[in-house]
Amino acid sequence: MFFFDKPLKAALMATAIVLVLLLISSVALHWISWLLGGNGSYPETLSALGFAGVLPGIVRIILTVLTKDMGDLGEALKTVSDIGLSLWNLMLGVVAVREAHGLSTLQAVGACAAFVGIIIVLVLLWVITPIFALVGALLTAITLALWPSAFGRR
Repeated sequence: MFFFDKPLKAALMATAIVLVLLLISSVALHWISWLLGGNGSYPETLSALGFAGVLPGIVRIILTVLTKDMGDLGEALKTVSDIGLSLWNLMLGVVAVREAHGLSTLQAVGACAAFVGIIIVLVLLWVITPIFALVGALLTAITLALWPSAFGRR
């Protein structure tokens, strides 16, 4: 049976994942804010980001439950609401970083933008690296097949 077919296990796993991501993102945003001249502490960053994510998280759960059995309309509403909630969460994150570190709004936006940029780069590397490895293996196989003397074979 699929793991997420059991609601309690799914809820516990989602909670654990969210907590780990909160800890990691708090470390990253604290470090970036420190580089931009912020003077807050890690616990301040952690608590501010935690509080900033609570209300959008609750609304997201409620909307997921409400749109679950609505078919295509529910999927469309869920997609639109996810975009809006993500933007709201990002704005609350900017305010949280600004208040936790005493930064200006522009510096807080810069810290959050740098964090999002780092995440995008890491995801792209995670996707692109296996593709490069596959292409390298294929080119090696083609070279070996078409040019055996290149590897000391005759």
